[in-house]
Amino acid sequence: MFDFVRKHTRILQFVLVLLIFPSFVFFGIQGYSRFTGGENEPVAKVAGTNITQAEWTAAQREQVERVRRQMPGVDAKLFDTPEMKQQVLDGLIRERVLLAAANKAHLVTTNERLQRELLAIPQLAL
Repeated sequence: MFDFVRKHTRILQFVLVLLIFPSFVFFGIQGYSRFTGGENEPVAKVAGTNITQAEWTAAQREQVERVRRQMPGVDAKLFDTPEMKQQVLDGLIRERVLLAAANKAHLVTTNERLQRELLAIPQLAL
């Protein structure tokens, strides 16, 4: 038996590659898609568009950073509660509903009016 293995090492290596390589490719791709699939999972659907897990996580991080800029000493663990996560998701849903309603009502503004309105705000006027 060992003589056969010693004499035909190249053939056995080739057979092992043929058996092992496809299994790594199949399970590797499946594992990779499972790993990245969580970020693209929809957590809510508004007006035919999905809010993905990645968008929700980004909105949570943005909220934490905004509060940290306003109050530097605040503990980030306060935002890791289910209630705060739900508030962020509700905010995203509200934003998408308003955007869908504005698109449905064909509400648009001109650049001139937008510029006039922004210049009327003293903090933004140059």
